[in-house]
Amino acid sequence: MRNAMRWTAAGLAILAVGCEQSVSADDDAGADGGARSVTVVFQDAGHEVALGTLPTTVVEGTPVVGLQAVIEAALPGEPTAGLAAGFVGADGFRPESREFCASLVPVAWETLARGYIDPATRDLRWDPALGYPGCMSPRDVAEIDVTRP
Repeated sequence: MRNAMRWTAAGLAILAVGCEQSVSADDDAGADGGARSVTVVFQDAGHEVALGTLPTTVVEGTPVVGLQAVIEAALPGEPTAGLAAGFVGADGFRPESREFCASLVPVAWETLARGYIDPATRDLRWDPALGYPGCMSPRDVAEIDVTRP
């Protein structure tokens, strides 16, 4: 096997560029089927939640985690009545930065019961009956900012 080629992360990244895919050693997808984590920020403290550890439900053919379950996992024992949340994408996008979404954020606790996050992609989804515009469904949500308005 003297002539065998060794594949390194750098070599795979070079190949991925040619295939228009990305390979990252810092990707937080784990051995749990690609589930990722999200940071829940409450009272200036960040709480990391591994989405793959939470129960999923299937919505429109995709396994998702309820937003209330994510917040409850991050803040055990915290009374949830009156909590509300905003969202920040990995790229810094905030739904309230768009005119159509500004009045919808922060999202009240009762409405969060109708919101979900995909544990593999961290894309936000909402019950279609809410009629939310696209800006309320950011992709790759890295942070959930919880407040008590």
